[in-house]
Amino acid sequence: MTLPPKINKIIDAGGLFVALVVDLVLNFICFSVLAPDALTRIAFIAVGIMIVLFVLRSWNKRQFAIYVVFVIVVFFFDYSFILESTRAQSQGVTTETDTELSRLSNELTTAQSTLIDLHGQYDRAVRADRLREINNQIETTQIRIDQYNADYKSRLLLIESGKHTGVKITAKNIMHAIPNAWHDKRYIEMIVFAMIFAGLQFIVASSVDNKIVIKAEHKRTPKRKRTTPTPLPEADVSRFVKWNWYRAETGMATSILPKEVFFDLVKKRNEQFSGSIYNRILAAAKRNGIIDADGKILIMDQNLAIKKIIA
Repeated sequence: MTLPPKINKIIDAGGLFVALVVDLVLNFICFSVLAPDALTRIAFIAVGIMIVLFVLRSWNKRQFAIYVVFVIVVFFFDYSFILESTRAQSQGVTTETDTELSRLSNELTTAQSTLIDLHGQYDRAVRADRLREINNQIETTQIRIDQYNADYKSRLLLIESGKHTGVKITAKNIMHAIPNAWHDKRYIEMIVFAMIFAGLQFIVASSVDNKIVIKAEHKRTPKRKRTTPTPLPEADVSRFVKWNWYRAETGMATSILPKEVFFDLVKKRNEQFSGSIYNRILAAAKRNGIIDADGKILIMDQNLAIKKIIA
């Protein structure tokens, strides 16, 4: 039985679209997990998307050596993530086996050791500028210790209450998913998922060969009219002020947190905060006289500071 050409085109186009979406989504998640912090996560995700698109482009241009490189990478991450996610889904979490609790404990121990060392340096320091520098480091380290303690207690409560039963997937888990699956004798899963993701790549290649790749229309793009800047999200401005004003209100400092400390705090709270939004809020705060050029807080009232930044 021969399908009509129109039906063939629809099936090929649909197959190509679904295969690309699957690859993009899985690589988006994988590279997001691999990223060490919120800032580099953007670059990692961009790399993952680029690799998927270059599989399509290199095959279409018959650049087979490049195609083999990219398709192996895409297949590896698709395959590894599915193997690891199915393993993690079937395992429970206890206080003894939870990797996140272990990580937080190690981070807390390291930070406490750093704090002890900083106190020793402070006692031995003589110059006033050195004392101020060490004191700022002590304050920053203490904030990290407080956050680690809060995160550890929160995680422990979730596990003990039974509300968190899944195993956290880490970069190491993904990279070692294939040998771990072999060691655990998960042969059926390895064979089935290997066939699925190999099939996805064959679908992409065959769909391109059938000339289903959408051609760009040669139309002149009309010039975009200038638009007013997007208003700053009030929720992000509120978080920025709340976290940066904490030290000033408690008398620990007079300036906002250093940028790297701010995003470290975002990461520890398992939240997201756009780097571009941070830069816009910081610029607005300086422009509207909320903080000075060195980051010193000029308006202590948080509600007033939020309104002036958004204005």
